[in-house]
Amino acid sequence: MDINSNDIPEGAIMWRGSKEEFIEFVMIVTDYSICTNDKIASPSKARFMELCDALGNELLKFFKVDISPHATFKIMRENTPINYRFTKRIVRIMKRLKEDEQFILLLEARGIMPSVEYVTEEVIKWSNAEKIATILWLHIRQV
Repeated sequence: MDINSNDIPEGAIMWRGSKEEFIEFVMIVTDYSICTNDKIASPSKARFMELCDALGNELLKFFKVDISPHATFKIMRENTPINYRFTKRIVRIMKRLKEDEQFILLLEARGIMPSVEYVTEEVIKWSNAEKIATILWLHIRQV
């Protein structure tokens, strides 16, 4: 099934990464939702995969992901080897953001302020990330 970008409704998000990256993304979001949900306490691996599969099926529709020839997220996950490059990249980005934040705080403590251009660029980046996170959370809470 080939999805044409003209077929995607206004405001929808189309996943442009690989199937492997999508599987990793779903696992990351599932893990995050477990960590922030008081009702779920350290699920077994089998339960974690059940939660991933349920969320994956919903996010397939949300992100307009083509999983052919597989019928469900679970079947795709079980038949797709993952190398965790996507997850490692996300961890590196998060680590860099934390280091950047610490560096900015160090500069500010010494009276050195970042340029207006830098601050504007950071605000735009975080605003976009916040929009995506909000859309995801609203969708996940409905599932």
